[in-house]
Amino acid sequence: MLLLAAWLRLAELRRFPPALHYDEAADMLLGRDIAFYGYQPFPVVEAYSGREALFYYLSVPLLRIFGTDIFATRLTSALLGILTVAVTLALGRAMFAEHRRGAWIALCAGGWLAVNGAQVWLTRQGFRTSPQPLLEALALWCLFIALRRHKHWQLSAALGGFFGGAALYTYMAARIFPLWLSVPLLGLILIDSRRALRLRQSALFLATLMSTALPLIAFYLSKPDVFLDRLTQVAAADSKAPTLIESVWLHAEMFFLRGDPLLRYNLYPGRPWFDPISGALMLIGFGAALAIFSQRRNAPLTRFAALCVLLSPLLIAPSVVAVSGLPPSHMRSVAMVPLIFFAPALGVSALSDRLPLARYATVALVPMLALHTWHDYRAWATRADLFYEAHGDMQLIGTWLEAHLQPDQTAYIASAFYNHATVLAHKLDHSRVRWLMAEHLILAPPGERAIYIFPRTLHSPFSAFLAADSAFEPLDTPHGPDGAPAFSAYRYRASERPAPRPSTAFGGLLGGASALEPYHGRGGERVQAFLAWDVLSAPVPPNWTPVIVLHDPFGEEVARFHPYLEQSDRLRAGERLIIALDVPLPLGAPLGEYTLRTIWIDRSSGAPLPLLDAAKRFSGLSALAERIEVQPSAPREAPPQGVAVLPMLYAALSAPPQPTEQGDWLRFTVTWQATEAPSAQPDLILSAQPADGAPIHLWQGQPVRGRYPFAQWRAAEYLVERYAVRLPADLPAGDYTLRLSLAEQMVFEVPWRVIGVERRYTAPDLPPCDFRFGAQIALIGCEIVQEGAQVRLRLAWRALSAPEADFTVTVQALNADGTLFSQHDAPPAARPTTRWLPDEVFESQFALQIPPDGTSRLIVALYTPSDGRRLPVTDAQGVPLGDAAPLTSE
Repeated sequence: MLLLAAWLRLAELRRFPPALHYDEAADMLLGRDIAFYGYQPFPVVEAYSGREALFYYLSVPLLRIFGTDIFATRLTSALLGILTVAVTLALGRAMFAEHRRGAWIALCAGGWLAVNGAQVWLTRQGFRTSPQPLLEALALWCLFIALRRHKHWQLSAALGGFFGGAALYTYMAARIFPLWLSVPLLGLILIDSRRALRLRQSALFLATLMSTALPLIAFYLSKPDVFLDRLTQVAAADSKAPTLIESVWLHAEMFFLRGDPLLRYNLYPGRPWFDPISGALMLIGFGAALAIFSQRRNAPLTRFAALCVLLSPLLIAPSVVAVSGLPPSHMRSVAMVPLIFFAPALGVSALSDRLPLARYATVALVPMLALHTWHDYRAWATRADLFYEAHGDMQLIGTWLEAHLQPDQTAYIASAFYNHATVLAHKLDHSRVRWLMAEHLILAPPGERAIYIFPRTLHSPFSAFLAADSAFEPLDTPHGPDGAPAFSAYRYRASERPAPRPSTAFGGLLGGASALEPYHGRGGERVQAFLAWDVLSAPVPPNWTPVIVLHDPFGEEVARFHPYLEQSDRLRAGERLIIALDVPLPLGAPLGEYTLRTIWIDRSSGAPLPLLDAAKRFSGLSALAERIEVQPSAPREAPPQGVAVLPMLYAALSAPPQPTEQGDWLRFTVTWQATEAPSAQPDLILSAQPADGAPIHLWQGQPVRGRYPFAQWRAAEYLVERYAVRLPADLPAGDYTLRLSLAEQMVFEVPWRVIGVERRYTAPDLPPCDFRFGAQIALIGCEIVQEGAQVRLRLAWRALSAPEADFTVTVQALNADGTLFSQHDAPPAARPTTRWLPDEVFESQFALQIPPDGTSRLIVALYTPSDGRRLPVTDAQGVPLGDAAPLTSE
């Protein structure tokens, strides 16, 4: 059996498995860092969603011998797999020592483990999972040895607990093992007359296990996010994931009907854990285990062993609950190894009582299964599609760069991951390797030489861009097993680009490089826009990332996009960052010029980054990136929905109005459908009918604010219009019936409420002042209280007229030389300034840090946050003061 196990795990290990998958490469690199660079992670490597560290230490000896070579970690895994077979043979003898066919059961269990396709696959991979079955087998073996002794059992029980605790340091699926083992141990205590002894043995075993696991438990208690990260990724249900009940059924099928669906983790998609013959023997074995446990004449330890086998399928619980991990998963079910292999062994033993030839058939079956597994393994390992699923293109990229990347070149590699471990496993100067996501392109600074690489498995939206630019020279690249190039490579020599001179830049570092011509699209279509920024200065902070906001022609936000960007701190001055953004235009979107505006934020805090002008003055928070000319949606043949306003015109209130404050925007959405092209129609009329009195006129006009009147509509027109109507500030509060009508026909009629606003017209008791901001708002009172190195301000404002925009206040503390020391920005009141009435009074409070020596002056200004433009300031006599009012003197 050991020879079979060794052959299946060591044969052609240098050649198979093919390629170098990201996860294997990451595990190897972690072991390498321990072996050669003094890295000492314990108990968990926090990177890569948290990885238990034991395997990396076990791989160190062979990494020391073979160097940074995946063969070292694969050989480590293979040797662990062979040891697992050996320990399983010993475990079987210990479990069924009183059984008359105990030795045969142990031999059969070891044989099935030796030739099992799922286990052969796993133990030829350099994954951290491979020690788990060995440690569980050692834990059970030592436990059974302890349980068979009346004296001197303490060392065996403690060793068993140690190995059981060590299993937790291998893979997340091992977390089920201690919980599961407590169930059969409880069963043993209940069925054995020597309960006191069993309690002491179990207690020592479990106490040692918990003691061994304490560092791991303490780590996860201190960092629960690491514990839950991967678990939530695979256990969180989504619309495409099976339900928990469906997952249970899929795992029931996994044993001998239909297994792991992923080619990357199975010798072919759906290959079950056992072949049909072994699966039938497994079912018979479960029946035999139940019979052994149920018969009281059997020795308690034999009944306990049978109970362990009978309950072994419960150890696949980590895979069952991982409903988003494409169940069933052979790897996440690994906790049932080696116990599950005793089920077909018990089945053979049971059949031998009735069919003496069954034992001889098993002797022939196991070698046949070995040949079958090897046949399937070689067929799997030589598949071209597996080569690419196993990141073979990335491995060839790393090898190719070792030979072709020149010292004065930078390699820009498109990848599904930043710092792709498969490439990093090669001998490269990582400082000259830059990473691009599929939708990113970074152009090297003018005059620099670079190589751009795009793996075949990653679709790049920049293909046409590269083909059209003569600066990109295609290079010959190696082919994959299907005979086609495994990746595309281009030599790039940046020509001199005109020096970027943007009027504004985010943080003074990133300036937009917008296209001159707008994009074009229709509602219901997708437009691919390319957004570009020039890096004006470096370094850029590490957590910067863009947020792209799509606005309709009237400035209303339609959608928000969050392109994935990391390593902004590696951007260099002179580079140009280009992001390909797939913009879905909503079906029924009104025509007009839509805009894409950029906001850059700090990903760690979510705080927006300021847009600065050439003088480093604040100029807003967003910048125009691109424009999209949107035409009406294509005619949509669909059953009309809503109310027939006219024989050919239907309308549905798809987003009803909500209770609205006086002076605020009343918002609602109407979906229009025209079965025929309507002729010219009168204006739509929006009115509010109070409980008593005449209706109040709120708005009148044609669709899309007059830009797309009914007369221009086509047959099968489909339009989704979002209305925004400013309510009069003096509209009486109360309940209304809101009506939208067309040619005296009702479009909708719904109940609606206007919420009253409390207004204040008397100034607070503050020291008076008089500064006028653009003849719209006056600062009429100011109180300043110093508290150590901080000042608190109370400011009183009066509306001189109805303000034209929603303004923000900035209160700043300036050093003696006029430079900024601190500032506090906030709206002057909870109610936006566009909803202020003339003579209304508002109050706001601010807190500022000041220099320790107190040599500072305070100023206040009002600006529009969209562009940072400040209102001009005058004093009470009309003398211009610039764009800020002094609150203190020099």
